[in-house]
Amino acid sequence: MHHMPPDAMGGMNADQMGMMPPDAMMGMDASMMNMMPPDAMGGMNADHMMMMPADAMGGMNADQMGMMPPDAMAGMNGDMMHHMPPDAMGAMSDAQMDMLPPDAVPQAAPMDDGGMGALGAALEPAAPDFAAPDSASDALGAAMDQATDQGAGGGAPDMGAPPDAGVETPVDDAPDVPDGVVPPDEPIV
Repeated sequence: MHHMPPDAMGGMNADQMGMMPPDAMMGMDASMMNMMPPDAMGGMNADHMMMMPADAMGGMNADQMGMMPPDAMAGMNGDMMHHMPPDAMGAMSDAQMDMLPPDAVPQAAPMDDGGMGALGAALEPAAPDFAAPDSASDALGAAMDQATDQGAGGGAPDMGAPPDAGVETPVDDAPDVPDGVVPPDEPIV
């Protein structure tokens, strides 16, 4: 095929392409691809594609891609996709896309969000770690323990002895009445 002039490809048809040995495609170049009639692509198969140099895809057009059998796409690779003109790539059918090997499809780079993803992650509250108590929970626990020790945890306040009950203080049994006034023996009802 190296010795074939590119314009000779203009006379190819699908039957002739189908009869071509796949290893003959190793001599294909972009100028030969450009001269091939679209209906000749109907004779291509995966073996033909696999043997063809990647830069030969640079001569393909949308009409040729439209005539290529979907199973021939199984011979494509990423380099071929890189060399294919956009109009030829845009003419690929769903059936052709389904037959492409995964490594032939260029992976899209992650979109640059201008740092918004990182900002959002930084502003999200961290999940609390309940396994390791912090100083605030320690203080709250201590206050609750102290309240329970003083009787506040039982529902009703404990009106027991005041905290200084152990200290002896003088007790005045006399009621608080002004001097010279004697309280009655019996309460007035």
